[in-house]
Amino acid sequence: MRLDTDAWAEDSRAGRGLVHYIELVSEAVGTGRGGSLVSLEVPATAYLALDERLPGFPDHDVALTWHERTGWSIGIETGREIVTLSQLGGDVVPAPRQVARFVADTRADPAPDPAGVPAQRSVADMDAVDEVDGVDEVDGVVGVDERLAAYAVTAERCVSFV
Repeated sequence: MRLDTDAWAEDSRAGRGLVHYIELVSEAVGTGRGGSLVSLEVPATAYLALDERLPGFPDHDVALTWHERTGWSIGIETGREIVTLSQLGGDVVPAPRQVARFVADTRADPAPDPAGVPAQRSVADMDAVDEVDGVDEVDGVVGVDERLAAYAVTAERCVSFV
């Protein structure tokens, strides 16, 4: 797994937690660590290459992506961009098994329709919400960095038992 760092320090609890969370999701989905990228820049994001192609898009690679404000999405790669076909919605840090179920459900859909994906708010719009509220909250999701830091604690406990 490759890391890009900026505002979230790689050695911060949230940064370590995100890396561990993405590793757990990768294991649950069945992808190898080599096909993933975590960016700790603001906003934090992750990319996991999925091995299988979707039935309705046999000529396109498939990606599972995560964004700290919008959560998990599945899309097809069309050269320079990823066209979102399905979005998990709800919690932006769901349990890895929920992400795996989302991937399995999307793979089972013979032709996911990108028109059914809700419009994404721009990062500028979401930042404006943060500035007005004065807290780390978007659409009722509070403290993503604190929640991810809990995954760092889990990783530290795993290491201490080895």
